[in-house]
Amino acid sequence: MNENLHFRFFEDKLGDNNASVEFYSTTHRLDPNTIMFLNEYNTIEQSKDKVANPDKKKLNEILSFPGNENLLAGIGLQGHFSSGKLNIAYMRSSLDILGTTGLPIWLTKVDAENFEEKLKEGYLHPAVKGNIMFAGPNTNSLNDTTTLTNKSFKNTPSGDVVDKLITEWKSGAVDVKPMQKDRLICRCFMEIMMLL
Repeated sequence: MNENLHFRFFEDKLGDNNASVEFYSTTHRLDPNTIMFLNEYNTIEQSKDKVANPDKKKLNEILSFPGNENLLAGIGLQGHFSSGKLNIAYMRSSLDILGTTGLPIWLTKVDAENFEEKLKEGYLHPAVKGNIMFAGPNTNSLNDTTTLTNKSFKNTPSGDVVDKLITEWKSGAVDVKPMQKDRLICRCFMEIMMLL
């Protein structure tokens, strides 16, 4: 569900105050192995937005709905730092608070300004399990600074930052042996290569 702390799109359009939580319940019943995310803005960016302050009210509401007790849930945190100022201490404390849920956290829609600092903070936090970016190419009216490539597949400044971080974080080939016979658990940076 996207931006459900600030808006009540389905509830308002359908006239059902439980529409969102019922959608989660129905989806879970149809596909119980899918992690369903509540994705919101101003949770890690803006300390003055009391609607999205990193408390667990909405998440608890969804999980307490009958039939949602065993829901595989996740938290999506948008990275629209529109104030122009990155407050790393607030971002980190928000991640710490939401990390106490034990649910996977993904950063989403991370803006280009202070891009490297935001990506590093997310990557280093143990509760953050992934990052979704506007990866481009920029083919429409999106601001070119939020995509990683332009229409010609040339890196934007954000793309340069991502390439730099991949180079920094890459460890090269590593020989690992599983601790158990059939299982290996590690926190690592994954690179996906696409051949065109």
